[in-house]
Amino acid sequence: MRLLEFSKQFGGEEACKQYFKEFREKQGLKCSKCGCTDFHWIPSHDRWQCKECMKQISLRSGTLLEASKLPYHYWIYAIFLMVNTKKGISALEMQRQLGHKRYEPIWAMMHKIRQSMGNRDDRYQLDKIVEFDDAFVKTSSDYKEDDTYGKRKGRGTLSKTPIAMMASTSKGSEKVQEKKNKKSTKLRFVKMKVIEDQTSESFEKVVATNVNESSTLVTDGFRSYSICINM
Repeated sequence: MRLLEFSKQFGGEEACKQYFKEFREKQGLKCSKCGCTDFHWIPSHDRWQCKECMKQISLRSGTLLEASKLPYHYWIYAIFLMVNTKKGISALEMQRQLGHKRYEPIWAMMHKIRQSMGNRDDRYQLDKIVEFDDAFVKTSSDYKEDDTYGKRKGRGTLSKTPIAMMASTSKGSEKVQEKKNKKSTKLRFVKMKVIEDQTSESFEKVVATNVNESSTLVTDGFRSYSICINM
């Protein structure tokens, strides 16, 4: 969705609130007290009421918006900007865009959104052709170059954290293949996960969790990858 289309659909607070209400009703409501799924809406209080036990559910309860006093259009606009801004957006810039006086509530809102996005990504498994590799990210600088601290045998050091990288790809454009005279692939989705070490067991665990069983796994010749290929 582009910015103009977004502005037309979510023009103000009431439009954003209505969208959020319809989205929750589409997902389905269930009473935590009696298990009933039949509710009626109380517009004056922004709540649903169970038709069986009369328990009420607020529009924000059980969602990212629970315990937040920020208006609905803040959340909708923040999600739009975070998803559609290629290089990311800081909490300070989000505060400026929304015209909010305090920084802390905006930071907390964005933190909740990022956590939710991460939880959603964790549930998604890569499929089709998946290219697999590992790398190291520097996470500590509390040692000197001539120190033995931070050094270890094998790949990497104690100052670097190992990560597994998985990229789901598909067949690219035939025109590109003809022009470059080689196979063309198109990047689909990417996952990166912190792992304990570079053992076969660690690789097997991360692949089993994040890659679909029916996928084709592509790796280099590192021997610890062999167990992943045979899964």
